[in-house]
Amino acid sequence: MHEISLLENVREILQEHAKQQNFKQVKKITLAIGKLSCVELDALHFAFDAVMADSLAEANS
Repeated sequence: MHEISLLENVREILQEHAKQQNFKQVKKITLAIGKLSCVELDALHFAFDAVMADSLAEANS
C-alpha cells in the first residue's frame, strides 16, 4: 500500500514548509493524482487520518 508512504512524504513536506514559513495548521491539501499513478483513491482517503494524526494537517472534525 504505497498510499501510506505517499502521505508520509506529504506530511514531511508540510513540516518542512511550516518551519520555513512559520505556520501552525494546514486546513486543506490538494493532490493531483494521475491515471498512471497506481494510487487507489479509497486507500488514500482511508489512510489519511492515520498518517496525518498529530500533525499540522490532522483532521479536526
